Amino acid sequence: MTEQDQSRILVVDDDESVRQLCREALERDGYEVFDADDGLKAIALMENRAFDLVLTDVMMPGIAGLDLLKHTIEHHPDTVVVMFTGHGSIDLAKTAMRQGAFDFIQKPFHINKLNEVISKGLEQHRRSISELPGRELNLLHDLTLGATLARSMEAFLSNVAVSASESFGADAVRVYLTTAGSSDFEIRPEGVHGRSEVLDDDIWRTLAHRALVSRDGLVLEDAAEDPMLAGRAKGTVMARPIPGAESPEGAILVVRVNAPDPFTQRDLKLLSLFTAQAGSYIRNDRMAGELRLQTAELENIYDLAGRLSSTLSVEKVLQAIGSGLGRRLDFDAFGVVLTSENRDEPLGYLYHRSDLGQEHETRFRELLQRELDRNLRRSWGGFHRGTFEQPDGSELSPDLKARFSIDLGEFSALTGVMTLASFSRDCIDANAQRFLSTLARQAATAISNACMYETSEKNYFETIAAFARAVDAKDPYTHDHSRNVTAFSLAIVDYMGIPDRDRSNIRNAALLHDIGKIGIAERILNKPGALTDEEYEIIKQHPTIGHSILSRVAAFREIVPAVLHHHERYDGRGYPTGLKGEAIPYYARILAVADAFDAIISDRVYRPSPGLEFVVEELRENAGKQFDPEMAYALVDILSEKNPAEILTDYTPEAY
Repeated sequence: MTEQDQSRILVVDDDESVRQLCREALERDGYEVFDADDGLKAIALMENRAFDLVLTDVMMPGIAGLDLLKHTIEHHPDTVVVMFTGHGSIDLAKTAMRQGAFDFIQKPFHINKLNEVISKGLEQHRRSISELPGRELNLLHDLTLGATLARSMEAFLSNVAVSASESFGADAVRVYLTTAGSSDFEIRPEGVHGRSEVLDDDIWRTLAHRALVSRDGLVLEDAAEDPMLAGRAKGTVMARPIPGAESPEGAILVVRVNAPDPFTQRDLKLLSLFTAQAGSYIRNDRMAGELRLQTAELENIYDLAGRLSSTLSVEKVLQAIGSGLGRRLDFDAFGVVLTSENRDEPLGYLYHRSDLGQEHETRFRELLQRELDRNLRRSWGGFHRGTFEQPDGSELSPDLKARFSIDLGEFSALTGVMTLASFSRDCIDANAQRFLSTLARQAATAISNACMYETSEKNYFETIAAFARAVDAKDPYTHDHSRNVTAFSLAIVDYMGIPDRDRSNIRNAALLHDIGKIGIAERILNKPGALTDEEYEIIKQHPTIGHSILSRVAAFREIVPAVLHHHERYDGRGYPTGLKGEAIPYYARILAVADAFDAIISDRVYRPSPGLEFVVEELRENAGKQFDPEMAYALVDILSEKNPAEILTDYTPEAY
């Protein structure tokens, strides 16, 4: 069948002889011809089927040719309109041309002239349906952009359904995908938009299968007349397969029920652009999925190695190793045991299934002892622990069924062992062994660094604590003040989630915040009564003296500003420099709250403690004045859960 054979023409004229002449001439050339004797009947015909060209008289009773032209352009923009005109209506014909008519034929006309104009008009129609209007181009552009922004296959296919619905004025759109590896086109709906219930599910699936086995898709102008659907469907339907590398990835189906215009070959061509975009995204998504699987191993190792190097706490390094392995590998118990010259007892960490029984722990301990060649019985209770839920709920055997161990001494100066064990599986798979072997070097380095840091940190802290005790011993009226300020500061730090590095600095700054009192005469520090103005000015020098003492020691460089400025006020009325707001160092703002709280809540020789309720109210009253409001209200919230004695119990440093 040729393109000419497919063309459908509507002849509209109140003169029956003109309609008859046109019908005979056009049908002889292979066109499908309909006719109407007035504009209303013509509109009714166009509502039920699509026409490539309308040939209409300018002058007709009722709805005239110009009105029919306007209706056609508005509701059927792809249809070409040619006007008939008599000698007296040439001006109307020219007006019609200006309003969008393709051409006009003056009556009386020769058949050759009719054929010539009709042929040119249909050629114009074919060109117009091969060009995309701006609206559809914009929708396709938005869909292409959405492909790069969609977070999932479901989101993208939903966008496809919405865009197709808007582009074709559809009542419902479904996007079906084939199941990977399925040879019989098993399909499932993914993207759905509009009133999907306009067709039963079995009709949708029948149409999807027909689209999948077609090459270029299908158009049903009236689904009710399709023999395969046996009157079970209605409306006009268009479907096209989504192209894949070897077979279709799926199909897009578009249904229009309420709008009577049937879909055209132009619509089907436009739908091919939507299916091409969908096919490209699906193939890229599947390739990306394969790439994600291949890179998952490297990402896991990289991520875990990064977390190991981000902390200098031995316990947190060990916890990171255990939890990281738990997300990647199948095992029932994981253990690390370390010994060194600087440790009296071995350091250990156990990470195991929460349903692991005592008999399993005993067997696992015996395994670690054999691997390390050391009796761990007395040390076992002091090991750090973590547990996890086994998602597959596999049954545990009483006996150890598989294990894999690595000697950490191969990668560092540590004496230690890292072991995976299973009570439910007959082997530790090769992937798990490779993963653990790759990780072992980073783990050994991180553990070794953390051990050395903790040893040096312990010595450093014990030195600072000794200085703090010396300061507190000099002033009997503020006995344990440095300890208390440290505890209250650490409570604020933990409440606010401040990182470990800052936590350590704030702890040390709190212990040494009053070290400058070493340079204050004892007669002033120990004076039982009120200080004179001169004596108070001397007392106010202790932050500057502390700064002078500590600034000479490189190890104290990060805490010196906090010691110097812990008596500054948020409103700028403090000392020694009158800093204001966030210009006051962050550590100092925490110390200011903790220092003032302990000073007010503690008993003094000249007055008893005013009570917790009074002090909490003072914190609220002075938030934004004396204190940074964030720090002040943090302590208020803490005190709503714990009293000062409980805070001191939880946060007093062990070495103090």
